Amino acid sequence: MVQRSTRKRHYGPLAVLLVGSLLLTLASVAWWRGSTPSPGNLLRTGFSAYERGDWELAARLAKQHLRTSAGDLDALRLLARASVRLGRDSSAISLFEQIGPPGMMSEDLYLLGVCLKRMGNRRGAEVWEEGRLADPDHPEILEGLAQTYFELDRFRDAADAATRLARNPKWQLRAWSLLGEIRFAQGDVADAAAWWGLLLEQPALNQVAESLPGNHRSVRELRKQRARALLRAERTVEARVELEKVLLEVPALEDAEASWLLSRAFLQEGRLDQALAALGQASGFGEERPTAPEPAVYVGATRCAECHAEKYHLQQSSRHARTFHRAADLTELAVPPPGFPDPAAVQVTHTLHQSQEGLEQETRVADRVYRAVVEYAFGSGDRGQTFVGRGEGGELFELRLSAYREGPECGWDVTTGHPLQPPDARGFLGVPLTMDALVRCLSCHVTDPQAVMGPTSGPLATDRSIGCEKCHGPGGNHLRAVAARFPDLAIARPSLAAGSRVVEVCARCHSPRGETVSADDPTSIRFQGTTLTWSRCYTESGDQLDCVTCHDPHRDVSTSAAHYESRCLSCHARRPLLPGLDAEARKEGSRTQGTAQTICPVSSEQGCVSCHMPLVQSRFSHSSFTDHFIRVHREPVSQGPR
Repeated sequence: MVQRSTRKRHYGPLAVLLVGSLLLTLASVAWWRGSTPSPGNLLRTGFSAYERGDWELAARLAKQHLRTSAGDLDALRLLARASVRLGRDSSAISLFEQIGPPGMMSEDLYLLGVCLKRMGNRRGAEVWEEGRLADPDHPEILEGLAQTYFELDRFRDAADAATRLARNPKWQLRAWSLLGEIRFAQGDVADAAAWWGLLLEQPALNQVAESLPGNHRSVRELRKQRARALLRAERTVEARVELEKVLLEVPALEDAEASWLLSRAFLQEGRLDQALAALGQASGFGEERPTAPEPAVYVGATRCAECHAEKYHLQQSSRHARTFHRAADLTELAVPPPGFPDPAAVQVTHTLHQSQEGLEQETRVADRVYRAVVEYAFGSGDRGQTFVGRGEGGELFELRLSAYREGPECGWDVTTGHPLQPPDARGFLGVPLTMDALVRCLSCHVTDPQAVMGPTSGPLATDRSIGCEKCHGPGGNHLRAVAARFPDLAIARPSLAAGSRVVEVCARCHSPRGETVSADDPTSIRFQGTTLTWSRCYTESGDQLDCVTCHDPHRDVSTSAAHYESRCLSCHARRPLLPGLDAEARKEGSRTQGTAQTICPVSSEQGCVSCHMPLVQSRFSHSSFTDHFIRVHREPVSQGPR
């Protein structure tokens, strides 16, 4: 019988080392497999990091995945998104190009729009609109569109986007802030106050106020903005309550604006002593902003005539007061003969005639007739008039025919900017006009668009086109201040402002709205409020040169070359001006000081305007403009009719 040995086996040192090494290797492999994500796990982890705002980690994981899976669409998408969030716009756009339009999701379209907007590309909003089609409730797209539309004065579109955004509980406060801004800009101050009041009722507002869009960087700023709206609506007590809450937080002298607004609240309440005390604590706030409109109601230009009769009658006889006409004013308009052939398509005919509904345009295209009843006419008639009408379905049109008074081919012609060959037959009636577009027209042709579009009663109902309050702001507080002999006249007074501020007032209408133009853009010639600021005469004037240096805003522009040359020579003369000329310059509002600057080597006494500010024919027919970009013209200028 064989017996097993009971002795323990003893392994040598080398064997022990080998076994230990093997076990360690196996453990390392197991750890590596468990801790290193698979390609799918890498992306899942990356997208999770992106969602929680860790964009650096998201970008790093996307790049790691692309090393082994070059061209993977999801990895490219993750890297592009993270790159935008990190401000790496050029890289992001390159990545989005690789993804291509078919692979773009709403989040991608939002972020691509952000890139384009930050780079100054106007297509940003168009990309967001595409993203909204993919996801109508994407919150960042809705907020971006609301803000962009607001900047472009597309207030109805902005309100639509903000209202939809307000349905998202996480974005409500931002939406309410935007809705207040939009309504305030539209002139609906009561609704603006309501939205901001709702916002101020939220208990967590202090924690999120700094992230709100618009001017609301704190609860204090929001209260002051709401107080402005309430004062505009003459809800004075509510405005005062908001301002008193502000001044409970900080000493009056630390918030001059709140004290200044409080002086207006007391003025509206007739509490003169308190108004004087609040004004004293405002530290000259209003005096530093002489072009800022008052938080008050409009009173109408006729009220200005009571104290400013001469200027009122001058202004009311100027073209500024004839830039807009309601349908009732057009009964004496000289219309073309019936069946007037379209200037670009003789087979199409137009007939303008007075009907029971008013002035009506009928456009016949083959066997179809399109009709619109004229509601408004824009233009003083000095150069021309363009008409807005309402079609049979209630839609608005800028009508195809305009009446022109300038140029060798004056008469009825295609409205500037309209295509000669419309996209469809109805286009011969006119170009469809949105309500926002109509408001943009009205905002430069009347004192207050809301007064035109609302009931035909009220203080502005008798204003013709642009009245006194267009430049001086609402006059309600001013009337109270004058009656109470309040030391602050409570009205905007551009004559006290620096040159740049005066130009800003004029540029509200004499510059492109929501757009920029460059010196090489042929359309820039019509935007005098912009082109003047490119001139050395303006930039080197020490903030003295502005529009009223040469133009009296209360009357039509002078057509005398000598008038304008006297303004030029008040700076660019070899000798001091004669006392009489200096007095005339002061009378007309000139800010020039009569000190010699650069002297023209060609002619030091005449010809300034024809050389340096020539009349230039616009690329649009029937219009020429004086070039307000004052400079030496190196190339011949296309002269227009004088």
